Amino acid sequence: MRKKVLYSGQSIFQDSIGQKQDTQHTPRKVIRTSAKFFLKDKNTTRLREEKKVHAKVPVKSVVTNSYVKEIDTLRIVGKEIDNKYIIKKPIGAGGMGVIYLANHKILQKEYAIKFLYDKNQVYNSDDDELEQRFISEACIAIELRHNNLVEVYDIAKYRNHLYMVMEYINGETVEQALAQGKSFVEEDVIHVMKEVLRGLKVIHEKGYVHRDIKPSNIMINKNGVVKLMDFGIAKDLSRQENLTQPNIIIGTLEYMSPEQITDTDNIDFASDIYSLGATVHYMLTGKNYIEGNNMQKIRAICSGDFSLDIPDVSEEFTEVLLRMMHTDKKLRLQSAKEVIEILSLIEKGRE
Repeated sequence: MRKKVLYSGQSIFQDSIGQKQDTQHTPRKVIRTSAKFFLKDKNTTRLREEKKVHAKVPVKSVVTNSYVKEIDTLRIVGKEIDNKYIIKKPIGAGGMGVIYLANHKILQKEYAIKFLYDKNQVYNSDDDELEQRFISEACIAIELRHNNLVEVYDIAKYRNHLYMVMEYINGETVEQALAQGKSFVEEDVIHVMKEVLRGLKVIHEKGYVHRDIKPSNIMINKNGVVKLMDFGIAKDLSRQENLTQPNIIIGTLEYMSPEQITDTDNIDFASDIYSLGATVHYMLTGKNYIEGNNMQKIRAICSGDFSLDIPDVSEEFTEVLLRMMHTDKKLRLQSAKEVIEILSLIEKGRE
């Protein structure tokens, strides 16, 4: 396969109008129903290992040699919560809280329970704002029901700590898969994209913008089913009030659309399309499409001054990615439905 280097807003068809396009593509076998969903190779493993050396720990660390103790900041492993749930172990941590695996005493079913951090565990935070975002996340997630969205069932307090009860996904995030040296081929990526887009379609139809599409918020279970999660910074386009303070950029910079940085009041569904495109680039290459310090990244995102260096992908798929990540929102693919239809046409052409 040829290596294509393309620039934001540049179409692969612009330089060859009237010429027959070489879109020949040799599909690779993809297994989507087991742990073999991913393909692994030495070069990808080396790249992931190099990346892991420089990875930042996203959680405020507690001085201990035990990972469990490090993120079990509430010290509740083994305890019973509200006479329902037995906390088994912490399984993750993020910007707003710690997630534990719990077992329901009566139902004998496993759930994921997310506890909100207190202000001593989050830098530059305000208790009221954190609680509002946490409650907002739960309310939005409870309203949404779809096979490609992680479900939330309840929200309550334990010892003055807010928690939400969620569907437990036996699998791993895209970020975790890549960190372990697994890699995605184009067919894998299209499968993941379509599943995420189906979830996004439901989110958008309800009037929400997710605002935080990224590898760590996309889970793949053992059967290959993709689940989009974390509505902590989702925006309700129907409401005037905003939890985000003026002139504050919210989200994960490497996956933000230009308007999330320059015009936060006017983001819409196309912003999530851009973020998914940036996520796809990371899935295929193991690296972000922009580099440098934060200011350099912001300039690149807002100006479109970046290239997409993507080996071993077809030209038609690269074209889709470019249209998803166009700097000008009006020229970008606008909806999840539109992207799904285009990806389905690509798949149909390969049958």
